[in-house]
Amino acid sequence: MDKARIKRPLGYRLFLLAATGIVPLAIFAALAMVNLAADRRIEAERAALELSRALASAVDAELRSTQAALEMLGLSEHLDNGDIDGFFRIALRSVDNQPSWRSVALTDAQGRTLFQTDYGPHSRGLQMLDQVSLDEVIAGGYPVVGHIIQTRPGVHAVPVRVPVMRDRKLLFTLTAFLKPDAVRNILSAQKVPENWVVTVLDRGLHAVSRSRNNDKFIGSTPSDSLRALLERYPDEGVAATNTLEGDPVITGLTRLAASRWVVAIGIPADEVQRGTRRSLTAFGLGVATSFLLCAGLMLLAARRISRPIEQLRESAMALGRDERVMPLSSGIRELDDLGLALSVASKERRRANREREELRVAEHEALAQAQQASRAKDEFLAMLGHELRNPLAPIITTLEVLRLRGERGVEPQLQVIRRQVSHMTRLVEDLLDVSRITAGRLELNAEPVDIDKVVERALEAVSPLAEKRSRPIGVRLAAEPTWVIGDSERLVQVVTNLLTNALKFTPADQQLDISVERREDSVRILVEDGGAGIAPDLLPRVFELFSQGHQQLARRSGGLGLGLAIVKNLVEMHRGTVAATSAGPGMGSTFTVTLPLVSDIAQQASDEARAEASGPVGRILVVDDNVDAADTLTTALGMNGHTVRTTYDAGSAIKLLDEFQPDLAILDIGLPDMDGYQLAGAIRAHPRASRCVLIALTGYGQRADQERAIAAGFARHLTKPVDWDTLMEIVRQALTRRA
Repeated sequence: MDKARIKRPLGYRLFLLAATGIVPLAIFAALAMVNLAADRRIEAERAALELSRALASAVDAELRSTQAALEMLGLSEHLDNGDIDGFFRIALRSVDNQPSWRSVALTDAQGRTLFQTDYGPHSRGLQMLDQVSLDEVIAGGYPVVGHIIQTRPGVHAVPVRVPVMRDRKLLFTLTAFLKPDAVRNILSAQKVPENWVVTVLDRGLHAVSRSRNNDKFIGSTPSDSLRALLERYPDEGVAATNTLEGDPVITGLTRLAASRWVVAIGIPADEVQRGTRRSLTAFGLGVATSFLLCAGLMLLAARRISRPIEQLRESAMALGRDERVMPLSSGIRELDDLGLALSVASKERRRANREREELRVAEHEALAQAQQASRAKDEFLAMLGHELRNPLAPIITTLEVLRLRGERGVEPQLQVIRRQVSHMTRLVEDLLDVSRITAGRLELNAEPVDIDKVVERALEAVSPLAEKRSRPIGVRLAAEPTWVIGDSERLVQVVTNLLTNALKFTPADQQLDISVERREDSVRILVEDGGAGIAPDLLPRVFELFSQGHQQLARRSGGLGLGLAIVKNLVEMHRGTVAATSAGPGMGSTFTVTLPLVSDIAQQASDEARAEASGPVGRILVVDDNVDAADTLTTALGMNGHTVRTTYDAGSAIKLLDEFQPDLAILDIGLPDMDGYQLAGAIRAHPRASRCVLIALTGYGQRADQERAIAAGFARHLTKPVDWDTLMEIVRQALTRRA
């Protein structure tokens, strides 16, 4: 026979398996089981609901019978004549004739007890149990069934109360204390199956009677699932719940209209599902038979395809070992095609493995170089920030000391130093900000911020540059409050950078305006100048790092090309946008920052939180191995009224604690004998300084440095050089909190 006629597709043999009818059988049987289970559940729910209605009617009849008997008793002439002793004897006989009654009580129109039969004729003034139902009868003049109560330890009863009226006037209240056994006898008379759970609840949802564990659960509240069913169906309903024993049941409930009692019938879910399980067993046997038939057919097919499959398995393993794979010849088209594909894949894999190994080696080398370069960059930036900030800190503090001393003769020189230090500080911060933004380590301290206050602080920051202008900066703030969610310091940095950039490139006699405009859901900050303008080819790149226009050799107005790049990144971190427009060189430029507004509620909260208050003075310890920085900071703090002690190493600081108890300590981190983190732990452990507030003032400003400082117990981490007003505000807040 021709080989082409012998070959059969694999789908032909799989069709033999599908022909057994497993799938149709399983589908139809599953549908039948679903319908059967649904029918059984519906029948169980209907039975539970109907039985609950029947029991509710029986319980309601018992309660009405008791009320009727009490009303007949209340017609006694003894009550008309005020003969309480005579009526007591009649009530006592009524209790003997009513097996379901535990006792009878009589109260006057004000609710005072005249007698209770089980306490004798002289029980006047006895405290009446379930005062709530008694008050309802007195107030409404109609019969009331109360809550189940405990008359004596282990003895329960249900008060059934009726008013005794004469000429529409309440004279007495007559109460029969019904035994819960009377309700239980009603349940027993209905021949409810033993494994069903019947519960009767009073209007306060306490168990009056229960067909299972009655003594244990009498007076208890229902299970959470039954309570949820009552909330869903206040008067009548059915659903799956759990009993107090934790057994799953199908529960039907009915609430009595007059007494608001609830009768609940729980049919065990296992009983409902028993028939479904039998059907499932039959279904399983049918499926098993089908599988056996399939197994026989598969054995026949396996004899034809097992050997080629084994060969394919060996080929696949050879492919995994990167060995050569030969084509397969089995007589089954799909298997032969698969064998050919494995052979081709083997060749391609060997070639790809060689190329991948070469790429892996190159990638590993490149990654190692990149990691080394990244570590070197981070270490360099950290050291650069530390080394640049350390000398700037004492210079700034010295300037503040000289200002406080009122050194008038050197004021022009101090202004020069202040401007140059400010410029140097800004360059250092720009470099470090770019590094943080690039590495994704810059985080915002989000809070409600008033944009008008941001603009005012930015104008104050650029005031040294603005004072040189013959034409002042035009300022136009919004007529309404403009609040955003953001970091106030970073937003001030954004506006300051834009103003600084405009001041650099705008002649002193040319227009320079800043305005705030409130829109429906956003606020716009516009910085408009009539200065140098922006060339069309530079405009699309103006917010890129190191992007600058043509500079003269003197570079009177140039910078590092970082300011606008930082502006763009900070604005986008605030979910805003920034744009630049210009008509060309010499035509001025406009920078527009758009930020989303927040509600007035946040504004009010921020106003209250930001209310300024003067703070206390305190005892401050300064520890810094930079003598100039430590001494100038000590002098400035002392001139602000604080008592300050200074040391230049950690050991001296620890010894000083025996005679000086600081409220606040400002510590450098890079100390010679032990670092600031260890010193912080030593201060915390000292009995005289355990409540001392710690502030880190250091040249190390990386994110990891800040996290390590907080973990070591520092309240704040400040990076040198710090703005003097900022430092004083932090000191004020710390001393205020400690006080």
